[in-house]
Amino acid sequence: MSKNTANIAFLFIVIFAAVLRFYHINHYGIFGDEKQGIMVAVGNVNIGGKKALMAPDKTFTPKDFWQPKTIADLLDANARGDTSGNATVHLISMNIFGQLFGHSDGVLRSVSAIYNLLTILFIFLIGRNIFKNDKIALLAAFLAATEPFFIIFSQQARFY
Repeated sequence: MSKNTANIAFLFIVIFAAVLRFYHINHYGIFGDEKQGIMVAVGNVNIGGKKALMAPDKTFTPKDFWQPKTIADLLDANARGDTSGNATVHLISMNIFGQLFGHSDGVLRSVSAIYNLLTILFIFLIGRNIFKNDKIALLAAFLAATEPFFIIFSQQARFY
């Protein structure tokens, strides 16, 4: 198989994977685990933070939730949030995507889908370089593209 043919085949695999990952990504509302990750991504700490906003007599509004944060706020939330620094790049990416493209569920979830598509690329490149065989690399990429857990988790606003 020529390198050009393999690259075209890989392109089709990535397109197919993208369709699987982005189909209905904005269809369902955010669930509990996603809420925890989004809290940290926007610099709100769910435990021990934002006490003035979380007081019983206060109403925590979307305006408060999305208020501008400093880098120190984001890093503090990441260090003290439910993920405890395990997903700094993913959470900061969610923050940036939210600022650039809006705060819909689909936008925040798309970060996971994009990272998952990059994982498929790396699987292909690793397969190509280790085995020196494009068929094996394409098979590995196809299996990663159709793996149900990869598809499910790439549609969640979480880092796993």
